[in-house]
Amino acid sequence: MTGTGIAAVTVGVGLMTVFKAALLIGFALATAGPLGVSFGGIWTAILKLAAIAVFCDGVNTWVDAGVAKMVNGFGGFGIMVSFPISLGIYWILLIYLFSMDPGDSWMMVALLSVFDMIVRWVIVMLLLAAILNWGGVHAANIPSFGGGGGGGGSKMSNADPMAQEIEDLKDTNNLVEAKQYIKDGHQAILGKHVDNWYAAGAKNCWFIVSRDINGRPDTGSLVVELPKEKDKRARCYEILGEYYKDARFEIDPTSIKDKGNTYLEVEVR
Repeated sequence: MTGTGIAAVTVGVGLMTVFKAALLIGFALATAGPLGVSFGGIWTAILKLAAIAVFCDGVNTWVDAGVAKMVNGFGGFGIMVSFPISLGIYWILLIYLFSMDPGDSWMMVALLSVFDMIVRWVIVMLLLAAILNWGGVHAANIPSFGGGGGGGGSKMSNADPMAQEIEDLKDTNNLVEAKQYIKDGHQAILGKHVDNWYAAGAKNCWFIVSRDINGRPDTGSLVVELPKEKDKRARCYEILGEYYKDARFEIDPTSIKDKGNTYLEVEVR
């Protein structure tokens, strides 16, 4: 994403947070009378309710992201975790900021939490994709409500499963260009095969490298960014088979067949 894209996304997400907070404030003030709940002065109430809404939204964003990471993007499970957290946040902060009785505030807490969840997911599904695309982020990277399910799921389910992992590894500087890594004295057995992949039209070849506490590299696997042309992709998979034969790997024949992915992951010793 470009710097302009980051700025656009930041502004867009900020505006959505303000919009969501405004809806919550309006809902809370509208339901206060029928429920017999008082928020005190209107302007003080608006500031406190806005603070609660923004804080709750921030916490749930981190929770949803963490859960999605652990369960490979299954968005529905994130709701089961974030909803009780929303209940707790609203209950504690309404009691603290408005001196409410714990029992009297419970119905308001439940209504606000449900409303918060509904508004948040409506915004994510209907508005966030447009704003992120405006900022240069592909919509396939956005987890959808109940993503990872059966037929008719989100774009994420049809994407290369390695695509997001590669982006994360780039951000953490854990990808090292393969020819340079071999030149530095690592994984020499892959030298000719990396040259062959580049010659066949591969866009990039990287080693996934982590480092221990002493800074020594630990090689994970090799990743080849495949070309789009069918004949070139076929040649890349032939090279993969040649490498596995040279390295004496026992492999499943289906692992060297083209499945249409953007990236090819190669096992190393």
